[in-house]
Formats: sequence, structure tokens, C-alpha cells
Amino acid sequence: MARFNQKEQTEHRKAFIADCMFKAWGAACHADWMQKSLNELIAQYQKLQAEDKALETEITANADGFNGHTVENRNKRNELQKRRTTIGNNMKLIATNTQQGAQAMQRLLDSVDQNLLLADHAKEWSWKEVETATETPAEAKEAAA
Repeated sequence: MARFNQKEQTEHRKAFIADCMFKAWGAACHADWMQKSLNELIAQYQKLQAEDKALETEITANADGFNGHTVENRNKRNELQKRRTTIGNNMKLIATNTQQGAQAMQRLLDSVDQNLLLADHAKEWSWKEVETATETPAEAKEAAA
């Protein structure tokens, strides 16, 4: 007994292909949105990196300066170093988030490819019934009629 006639198969094939295309489009749009977010994270990372480098330069200049031995100078360097530590922690967090975002984006792009391939496959695919051994002779005659 066939589960789908030709008209039904054509109808379902079109709907399935449209669904695959819809999913591919959605995944591609989501991946593009994630790329923009990743670009913002990278820009933020670069800004923090530049600030960290400037703080490092300032700490070195203060340490090498004529008053590098004073308590005020030492306290200033400690405050600058605390800021560098905070920046370093933020940079690690951004790097982790960027890596996870890139992996998620790659999964979305893989989904785009798979949905497009699945849509292509569905263009030629049709439901094929497999005869089952559990069918009784009476059921076989009824199905043939």
C-alpha cells in the first residue's frame, strides 16, 4: 500500500523544499548577524589591547622616571597595573566569546549548506514503499485491489 500518491508527493516535495530553503535563509541571516557581532567584539578587543599597551608604556615610564622610587609613584603604578589586570581579564573573556561565536557561526553556515543540499536531494526523491514480511496474504490481496 503506497503511503503517498504522486500528487501528494509533489505537494509535500514542494513544501519540504520551501522549508529547507526557509531554514537555509534563516541560518544565513543569523550567521551574518553573528559576524557583525563578532566584528564588534574584535574591535572592542583591539581597543582594550591598545589601552593595555598604553598602560604598560606608562607603567614602564613611571618606573624608569626620576621619581620612580617614591610612594606616590609606586601607588600610581599599582593602580595602573590593576587596570591592566582588569583589561587582561576582559580581553580573555572577549577572546573566549569570539571563539564560541565563530564556532556557532560555522555551525550555522554548515546548516545553510546542509539545508540547500537536502533541498536539492528532495527534488528527485520520492517515497518508496518497502514490502513487509508481516503482511498477511489477505492484506496483500486487499492492497493489490
